[in-house]
Amino acid sequence: MKENPGIEKGSEIKAVKYMRFAFIFIATFLLFNPVFTVIDPLPDFIGYIFICLALSRLRDVNSHLSDAAAGFTKLAVLDAMKIPATLLIFSWVTLEERATMLLLACFVFAVGELILITSSWNSFFEGLTVFSQISDGSFALQKNRTVSVRNFTVFFFFLREAMTVLPETAVLTSQGYDESRTDFSEFTSLFRVMGGFVIIIFGIIWLIRITRYLSSLSKDAPMFESARKSYEERIVNKPGIILRRKIRAALTLVSVFLLLSCDFSVDGIGIIPDFLAAAAAIAACLQLRRFSRHWKAGTAVSAVWLITSAASWILSYRFHSVYGDFEVQKSAQAFAAFMKFYPFAIISNVAAVVLSFFILLSAADIVKEHCGYVSMNSSDEYRAMKLREIRKGLNIRLAVCAAFSLLSGVSGIIFPWIITFRNFVPGEIWWLADLCISVLTLVSWLYASSAINAEADSRYMLD
Repeated sequence: MKENPGIEKGSEIKAVKYMRFAFIFIATFLLFNPVFTVIDPLPDFIGYIFICLALSRLRDVNSHLSDAAAGFTKLAVLDAMKIPATLLIFSWVTLEERATMLLLACFVFAVGELILITSSWNSFFEGLTVFSQISDGSFALQKNRTVSVRNFTVFFFFLREAMTVLPETAVLTSQGYDESRTDFSEFTSLFRVMGGFVIIIFGIIWLIRITRYLSSLSKDAPMFESARKSYEERIVNKPGIILRRKIRAALTLVSVFLLLSCDFSVDGIGIIPDFLAAAAAIAACLQLRRFSRHWKAGTAVSAVWLITSAASWILSYRFHSVYGDFEVQKSAQAFAAFMKFYPFAIISNVAAVVLSFFILLSAADIVKEHCGYVSMNSSDEYRAMKLREIRKGLNIRLAVCAAFSLLSGVSGIIFPWIITFRNFVPGEIWWLADLCISVLTLVSWLYASSAINAEADSRYMLD
């Protein structure tokens, strides 16, 4: 086994790099800024992803940091959901109802985030303290300072959510029939600016405090040395654990790719462009390179899909911004604009289907090489039979996913043509049907990938 390139004993600089604390410093700069309604100038989910990356090794040897990483992962998913929520509110909700929907969205997201924020940050600081205690570390044993920073962190995020929601409550004063009541909704923008200033002030204070705390903590050499030894003993010397994690990471990236493929359309324009799914697919193929020879072909097809889907989305946006689908048969200019983006849509959907098959072939390779466990006490014939049954069942699930992927690609090709030239059913019905097929593809993949993960865990459970 190769020598671990992480850190050497007594090297504080290498210890910090090994534990990726620099990612937490980056995350703090992404989290201290204010949020206006559901619009975040510096997306929080990127910051939470950086924290999860920072804890990717520490979480394996500390249950508190494992809980913290799980909580920050949920926060990243929850915060990322603000993007489609914002697009839906500003695309589908009428102007008269928009303020009320913004208040509702702010409140729902704030409640969910506060629940996760409290537990995640508490687990984070508790985990660092436990690490220092078991290694006789010098800094984190200063309980008062750790508790102070933890409490101020939780307070800051509570204040941040409050300053996001409170300005939106002004819309409540505009409802009702009491003309003598003051309508504060006219000052909503002013309240947002005031709340933003409050968050910036407290955010800078929090940023200074958390940065100083982490800087001092990074110099706690005994703690990092203890963490390194624990990681090497529990993880590095057990390749099965690392292999299971890489399989899970690859399958999760495929899930992200399929999730981003579930497109919502407004007036024919996709709210979530397919090139985002293509970017996630490239990451998934690169992660699959450890398990299958199909990753190169998948990466190449993903690049084609990325380019063609971007061109299709831009040209479709231009078309639907000027023309309606019904105008294509009446106007030569509208027909020419339609024919500019439709060939790219065809190539994009074909590439998406081909990519799906390459990814599913890679998943089948994982099934063949890394799934299934039968007791060694059984006979060779029985073990071979049981392994065939297990792998056959997993491959059937992948085949179902392949069928839905093909159906999704076909629908992406024919539905725009039907909507434009055979408009006997409202376009919204066709787009909803396309969305349902994409969701079924995602569900079938989640059903298959969960079983693959379970069988891989069973195969390497002794590690």
